[in-house]
Amino acid sequence: MERIQRAIFWAIVVSETGHVFCCVLPTIISLASLLAGVGMLSILPAGILAFHELMHKWELPMIALSAAVLGLGWILNAISERIDCHSTGCHHGPCKPKKLSAKGILIFATALFVFNTAIYFLFHYGK
Repeated sequence: MERIQRAIFWAIVVSETGHVFCCVLPTIISLASLLAGVGMLSILPAGILAFHELMHKWELPMIALSAAVLGLGWILNAISERIDCHSTGCHHGPCKPKKLSAKGILIFATALFVFNTAIYFLFHYGK
């Protein structure tokens, strides 16, 4: 049982780490572009602008992969909610607070994914 829990833990960590590339970096670049558009940031460094242009052809595959990883994270969270390790002889403290923080991270990641997807389909799709 401990092996399954460790595998689930690392799968959740890997699924959440992927959000740095699918959600965090594009959000930072989008915010920098927005600030540049309203004149609060006079120029974007050439590297960021080149990265932004490079990402355009990968946006739909990244959204699809992000949705799959986020879905996997929710599935693993549901499995984790059903597992009670105390029935297998674990002697550590309760897992509930850790499970609640993992669920909070998933909720935040889902909100960020929805925000980024909405921005993409409202402003970038078809351009």
